[in-house]
Amino acid sequence: MLWARRLCRTAAAATGVAVAAAATCGVAEGQSSQSVLKDAMHSSASLELLVHNISHADLYLLLKQQPIEEAPICGQSEGEGTLLARPQFNSFQPTSELILNHLDQLEAAHGAPEVISAPSKYKVHYPVGLGLTQHGTVPGAVVEAEDMPNVGSPWERFHLKGLKHTADGHPPTSTVPQISAVYLPLMAVLIPEWLRVLKRRETTDGTPPPRKVLVLVSGAGQPRNTDANPQDNSTEGTGRLIQRFVQAVYPDIEVICIPSNWSIFRYDDNVRFVKQQVLPVVEQKRKEVVMVHGEDWKKRLRVTLSLSDGAPARISAINASMRSYRPDYLHIWRTKTFWDQRILSEEDVEFHTFKKLEMRPATYITTLAPTERKLAEDMISYKRQFEAVCDASVRELESFWLRKTGKAVLAVLVTQKPGEDPVFWRGMNCEVSMPTGTLCAERNAIGNALAGDQTMTRSDMKAIAVLSMPLARGSTKDTIALNPLDPCGACMEWLKKIAEVNPDFSVLTFANTNCEKVYVTPIGDYA
Repeated sequence: MLWARRLCRTAAAATGVAVAAAATCGVAEGQSSQSVLKDAMHSSASLELLVHNISHADLYLLLKQQPIEEAPICGQSEGEGTLLARPQFNSFQPTSELILNHLDQLEAAHGAPEVISAPSKYKVHYPVGLGLTQHGTVPGAVVEAEDMPNVGSPWERFHLKGLKHTADGHPPTSTVPQISAVYLPLMAVLIPEWLRVLKRRETTDGTPPPRKVLVLVSGAGQPRNTDANPQDNSTEGTGRLIQRFVQAVYPDIEVICIPSNWSIFRYDDNVRFVKQQVLPVVEQKRKEVVMVHGEDWKKRLRVTLSLSDGAPARISAINASMRSYRPDYLHIWRTKTFWDQRILSEEDVEFHTFKKLEMRPATYITTLAPTERKLAEDMISYKRQFEAVCDASVRELESFWLRKTGKAVLAVLVTQKPGEDPVFWRGMNCEVSMPTGTLCAERNAIGNALAGDQTMTRSDMKAIAVLSMPLARGSTKDTIALNPLDPCGACMEWLKKIAEVNPDFSVLTFANTNCEKVYVTPIGDYA
C-alpha cells in the first residue's frame, strides 16, 4: 500500500539522518556517536521473537545438607553432601520466591551472582544456572520449616535425585536443605540453539543483526487437593529466575514475562489468557516492526515457539493463537537429560520450520493425483517458457511490468467441467502502478479463465499452482525466488469464494524452482 511505503521511506530516512548525524557531529546531547549509530541500526533491524511456556521441568536445584546446629555452608560446588533436586508440585512458587529473595540480598551485598556452566555431550560448556553463594562468605538459601508451614520436614518440599521419601532414604531431620545453585537446563539448550538458527539466517548485505525478544509464559493450575492454593504451583517465580539468568548471560535479549491468572489445565481458560495477555504483547511487537518496515513487516518479524513440557491445553492454545504468524518451532523432545546425567545435550533440541511441520509435507510430482500432476507439469512448461523469455534481449519485465518489486510470480489454474478434460489457464503478476494496486498471478489466471470461457463456474475450478521465479541475471532487482509462495490476502479472498462451492479446491506450491517437490494444501488449511 502507498501509505505503508511512505511510512517505510520516512522511517528509513530518519534512520539515515541519525546515522549521518552520528558520523558528522560525534556527540549530540551527551550521546556518543557509537550509541546513536547503534540505536539507528537497532530501529531498522528485524525482530526475532521466541515464545516459551514455562513448566516444572525448567527448574532444578543443587541442595546441601545443612546441619541445624552448625553454621551455614558456603560455596556451591557439587560433591559429597550435595543433592540434585526439584521442588514438589505445591512448593514450586514458594521455593522460587525464597530463591529470588536470596538473590536480591546477594546482589545488594556482593553484586551479580555467579553464572554456572555445565558440559554438553559434545564437551562444550554452556551457561546453565546461577550460584546462590559467595565462596567463604555467603551461604546459599536455607529452607527453614517455617517457610512451608503445611509441610512437615523442609526436605519434603523437594523431589531428590536418587532418594525416596522414606525414613531410610531421606536426609536426616537434623539437617535442613540449603539451596546453593539454581539450574535452568531447558534454557541452557534452548537459547543456544535459537541463536544458532538466527546465525544461519544472517546475510552479508550489511543488514543489522535482528532484535531478539524472549517471551516467557507462566501459570498455575488447580491441584487435585482442592484445599491447596493453586498459586503455590505457579511457575511465575521461575519466569523471573529465567529472566535474571538471561539478562546475565545474554544481555542483548529482551525478556518479557507474562504470568497467567487462569488455570493451565482448562482449554477455555487458556484461550482467554492467550487472547487477553499473550497476543497483545506479540501484536505490540508487530506494530513496532510495521512502523519501521511498513508492508515488508512479514519478512522482518519471525516468531518461534518452544515446544517442551507443560499442560497440553496451554501448549495447544498458544500454538493455535500463533498460527497466523506461521511460527517455526524449537522442539525440546528430551527434557530430563540433565536430571539423569548431569550434562546437557545439543541433540535434545530440534528446529523445525512451519512449513515442515504442516500436516501435508512436500511430495514428488510422480506421487500426485492425476489432475494435480498434470497441473504441476503444466507449471513446469510455463516455467520453461518464462526462462526462455528472460534470456531474450527484447523484453520489459524489469523495466516496466515488474519494475516495482522485481518479483515474478507464475500461476496456473486448472478447470474441469463434468465429462471433459482438464484445461489450464495461466497468469502472471503485473506491477504497473502501485496506487491502483498490483495484479497478482492467481487473480490474473482466474480472470484469464473467465475471459476464455464465460460459462465457467466456480465448481469447475479445481486447483491453482503458484511459483516464484527469479529474473534474469544482471537485473538490478532482487532475483531471489520466494518458494514455497502462498497466495496473498487478496488472492486468498478470491480462492475462499471458490471454496464456498468447491471445498476440495487446493493450492500447489513448490519447494524450489526445480519443481520436483510440491506442497498440496487444501484451501481450508489456510483458515
